[in-house]
Amino acid sequence: MTSKTKKTVLTIVALLTLLPCMSQEEGQKKWGLQVEFGQTTLQNDDEATHDFYPSDDQGNSFAITADYYLKPRLALVGGVYFEQNGILTDYSNGIGLAKVNQMGLQAGAKFYFFPKKWIFQPHIGASIYTNFVNWDRKGNGDYQLTEGYPDSHLHVDWNVKCSPISIVPRFGFDIRLISTLSLTCNWDLRFPLGGSTEYNAHFTDGPMVGRKTFVKESLRQGVSIGIKMDFPAKPITSKTRNSLLMLLGGWIESKAGRY
Repeated sequence: MTSKTKKTVLTIVALLTLLPCMSQEEGQKKWGLQVEFGQTTLQNDDEATHDFYPSDDQGNSFAITADYYLKPRLALVGGVYFEQNGILTDYSNGIGLAKVNQMGLQAGAKFYFFPKKWIFQPHIGASIYTNFVNWDRKGNGDYQLTEGYPDSHLHVDWNVKCSPISIVPRFGFDIRLISTLSLTCNWDLRFPLGGSTEYNAHFTDGPMVGRKTFVKESLRQGVSIGIKMDFPAKPITSKTRNSLLMLLGGWIESKAGRY
């Protein structure tokens, strides 16, 4: 993520943390709002045509979702997401020499296992992800490497066909922090209905000159953390609010100063 993106995420988290103070309603939660960010790992489907073997590529993800509770343990989920995956992460000081974006809507459901009074709340569910970009993108590039074989040059040709629809089973858990504010952790597998990222790469100089690889990626694994606020929100005491604001302000200032 860029510095601007990280600061934006931190600001959203701060606003969600302040929301418990904005409602005085009591009772059973009816809906929730969640912000999450994390990492993706892309699985190479082809293991036969390699002179060298790069590790699985990596990416970043970000999502804003809303929950609507049909029952205390059953919720519908919907929202928007953005995903940026790298090509040849091994040989880059970021997520890849080139980047492939996906973005769209997601909708699904999840089921909580434990009684709502428990602080730890594991859940399982599934969603459908739509994607509006990079349905058919071809390109190439020449890169001077900074990792793996520094100062060597690599030529890459790619053929990207991101699927417009993916099926995403998910497992995760919420940990209640205060009142109706929770920390969330999630793991998922993203199965595209057709489509993949394919690329050929070969070294043009250096100790690996002439060696080539072919990579085909389709399945993506995601891991994320986030903050979720359930509504109606319960009030917190002014003492707790002030302490929380002081801690949150110091944390945001320290993080923003590092980027």
